[in-house]
Amino acid sequence: VEAVVQAVSSLYTNPDPEVKQGASRWLTSLQQSVYAWTLSDQLLQRNADVETCYFAAQTMRTKIQYSFHELPPASHASLRTSLLSHLTQLNSGTSGKILTQLCLAMADLILLMPEWSTALSELMTALGPPTAHTPALLEVLLLLPEEVDSRHLRLGANRRHQVKQMLSASHTHITQFLSTVISSPSHHVSCVKCYSSWLSLGVIPLDSVLTSTVMGAAVTSHYAPHTPPNLHKAAPDCMIALLARLECEDNEKLEASTEQT
Repeated sequence: VEAVVQAVSSLYTNPDPEVKQGASRWLTSLQQSVYAWTLSDQLLQRNADVETCYFAAQTMRTKIQYSFHELPPASHASLRTSLLSHLTQLNSGTSGKILTQLCLAMADLILLMPEWSTALSELMTALGPPTAHTPALLEVLLLLPEEVDSRHLRLGANRRHQVKQMLSASHTHITQFLSTVISSPSHHVSCVKCYSSWLSLGVIPLDSVLTSTVMGAAVTSHYAPHTPPNLHKAAPDCMIALLARLECEDNEKLEASTEQT
C-alpha cells in the first residue's frame, strides 16, 4: 500500500519526467496483477488523498470490467459488500471522478453477478433517501442501462436479456424514486439523465411517459428562462430519447404489419 501511495505521488508531483514514466509503468503493471483487487480495496479504505483514491477506484472499475474472471465465485459476495461499503462512505466533498469510477464499478458488478437478483432493492435501501448518498445511487441507476450493451463486459445475449427484464420489472419503483428526488434542485440534472438512460434502453413503457414528473420537468426546463446550462443540455437529450423510442416502436409495428400482409 505504501509503495502505491508513493508511486501515485511521484506520478502527480515529481518534476522528473523519467520518474513519472517509471511510476506510470509500475502502476499500470500493478493494475493488471491479481494483487490489485486487495490493494485497491485497502487504498479506498485508507482514503489518503484524492489522487490515490482515484487510482484505487479506477483500478477497481477496470478489474471488474476486464478481469472479473480472476475471482472465484465464492469471493463475489465479499467484493459486493466491500464496494457497497465504499459507496456509502462517499459524501458531498468526494471528487466527482472518484464517485463515477465507483458507481461504474457497481453497475458492472451487478451485470456480471446473475446471482445478485436483489441488487436494485439493496442499493435503494443502502443508498436511497433519507441518506446522503442519493448522488451515488442516481449515478449507478444512470450507468446501469448504459452498460447493458457495453462491449467491455463479457455478457452473453441471455444475460443481457435477463438484465433488461430485471430493469423492466423495476421501472415503476425507479420512476417513482426519480419523481420524488427531482423535487430537489441539486438532483434535477441527474434525474433527467437517469430517466433518459432507462427510456433509451426501452425498459420504461411509453404509455407512462405522459404522466412522468421527470419528463414534465425536462420539457419545462427546456423552455424556462434561466435554466442552468447542464440541465438545458440534459432536457433536450431526454426528449430526443423519447423520440427515438417512438420511432423505433413505430418501425417495429410497421415491420410486423408488413410481415402479416
